Amino acid sequence: MRAAHWLTLTLALAPLGACGPRSIDVPTPPSWATAAAAPFDQPTGSVPPETQAAAMDAQDRLNAVSESRVADLLADALSRLRERLALSKLPADPAAEPSSNGAKVDGYLTVHRVCRGWNDTAETPDPANGSVDLTAVLHEGILQRQLWAIATTCKGRVDVGQMAALHPYLDGKVAVYLEQAVPNALADAHLAVHLDGTFGTEQRTRQTVIDFRVLAGMLEVLVPVPDGQIVASAGQGAIQLRGTNGTFVVMVPETPTSP
Repeated sequence: MRAAHWLTLTLALAPLGACGPRSIDVPTPPSWATAAAAPFDQPTGSVPPETQAAAMDAQDRLNAVSESRVADLLADALSRLRERLALSKLPADPAAEPSSNGAKVDGYLTVHRVCRGWNDTAETPDPANGSVDLTAVLHEGILQRQLWAIATTCKGRVDVGQMAALHPYLDGKVAVYLEQAVPNALADAHLAVHLDGTFGTEQRTRQTVIDFRVLAGMLEVLVPVPDGQIVASAGQGAIQLRGTNGTFVVMVPETPTSP
């Protein structure tokens, strides 16, 4: 049984051509929220000649994201956001235009999600387990691609089939860039994430800044290089490095390919 959650919704109506003050102030995305629109499709750096070192750095980043299951925590909050959008008859896809008879609204939605905690038998929300607070903005009835979240000492719990639950941890600032619609689940997510904070598992955490992208279950990360950033993904026993100077495949020990 999943723990309960609390959601709040605030909308400010702004019909086209209307005059007068708005009833609420729509929040402006913080400066760090734009960082998720990272150059995954157009890397800014070149793959260095020492491809093995770059591949090992990439492997470490891919492993960190995959093992932490931080993407599952974000997907959980995003699925709640999608539910609320549907209940409010608002589009969950930034590419979707408002219906001709729908109201052109400016507004924002906030999802407050109490984390499930590391006690696998607990079913009642406990604020001591931390939380994830996600904010989304609408402009003229269109969902904006840039979302942002604050995770506060979130002790998560991710069920994996009939196996024992996994226990991720997240604390920090998270920017999300929607490449497609708000996902129902991680498996259909197309989004980029910029994470600045502490994340990991019950056993081990790390404090870092990391950028990753989820594409329908596949995982990519950005890897800093002297002249910018390159994009890395994993295959069977290999890391693919993509930069301005081409794509390189480097053989490495097995690396997770999914978040």
